[in-house]
Amino acid sequence: MKNVSNAATVKQEASELQPIRSTPAWVPLFKYLKPQWLLALLLLISCLMILPAYGFLREDLQTILFPLMLVVLAKLPNSRSFRLPGAVMFGALLFGVLGALHVRAYAPSLINGHGIYLSRFDTAAHSLEDRELYRRVNEISALFGLPPAYLVQQFFETDAEAHDWLDSHPEALFVARGSSEWIRLILNPWAIAAPERSEELPDYFLEAAERSGLKDVSRLPIVRTDWIEVPFVLGTVPRYLKVPGTPPELGQHFLSWFAEGLQKDKQLRAEIEQDADPSHIKQLLRAKKKSALLAAGGIEGKWRSSTPLGVPLSLAATYELLSAFEPEGSLQEQALHCAQVEFNHSASLARDDDVPHIAAIAFNNIAIARIYAGYRDSDFVRAHHWLSAAAGMQERDGSPVLGAKIALTNLSMLWRSGLISPQTLHSPTE
Repeated sequence: MKNVSNAATVKQEASELQPIRSTPAWVPLFKYLKPQWLLALLLLISCLMILPAYGFLREDLQTILFPLMLVVLAKLPNSRSFRLPGAVMFGALLFGVLGALHVRAYAPSLINGHGIYLSRFDTAAHSLEDRELYRRVNEISALFGLPPAYLVQQFFETDAEAHDWLDSHPEALFVARGSSEWIRLILNPWAIAAPERSEELPDYFLEAAERSGLKDVSRLPIVRTDWIEVPFVLGTVPRYLKVPGTPPELGQHFLSWFAEGLQKDKQLRAEIEQDADPSHIKQLLRAKKKSALLAAGGIEGKWRSSTPLGVPLSLAATYELLSAFEPEGSLQEQALHCAQVEFNHSASLARDDDVPHIAAIAFNNIAIARIYAGYRDSDFVRAHHWLSAAAGMQERDGSPVLGAKIALTNLSMLWRSGLISPQTLHSPTE
């Protein structure tokens, strides 16, 4: 009996000395999670981590994979008690949709910010050059208190597509497309606020603008005085502007300062001291924008083309010209002469044989300044020559540029005013 008891004790001790077989760590997971959905989740995470290395943009992947991940998370638990509430899943999907619309700037203007918008570059599928431009422009803007940059997760194949988007997004100062070699700024010529007018525009002026192909002429700055009955229209900015991407620092600083010069008065008012004289606020706002434009046009360096510098200088001269007509019914001769000097400088940077869409606006505005500053027949003949030169400028496809349409309208007004005649045009000038 004792031997049997000893044998049982030895057997028990031997069994205790045997190694305990451990259960694999992944086995308990299958008690709570469905293996096929767990595998799907790992696959989605792998796609998000690996595919950007092959040229896929992370923002696109997130937009596509996020709703799929929500479906996987909903199916993953074995027990309903471990599943996320339906309200949480719906809220996550709603915020995901709003986020996708926001980064593509499809969201309403109240959600999107006021500033520069950078669309996808032509080479964005193979590099992150547009992201680097976005990062650096925001650094410059933060340093000097200039408008920030935002990414538009869209690729605009043509200027027309970019203009359609820009028309529906008043918060955008301009949208940039193109490549890292040449950044193409798509501008809104009607974004510059026109001076308030105390009377309606005459029908003959509107008809002349329509004949010239100039739509929405009332949205452009129009000047008029008591002693010259007819009104004249000014150009502001061209419909597009090409900025060299190399050296990169020149173009990056240009974008930030140029954007400041295009700011709306509403945004700039917040930067003016509250105790400023209300009667001087308009002059302060215009001076602030003009200062930024002169800074953009004065960026020195080894530019591949000086043409971009002429656009902010021309717009600064336009602001100077507009100030010559304030208050309404008066005319400041000193501002007129300053504007002419600035227009000549800007026109010298943008030659008509290179960029007719830019030169035409400068030539038109020079002519308007010359008309109001002139007092001899030769002054008005010279203005006629400037307008004629601007009116003949065309795009590569043969269509007239925006500045040409403006100049054609002003030519009609110049003849109507009686300041020129066939005799004065053919007589020797002084």
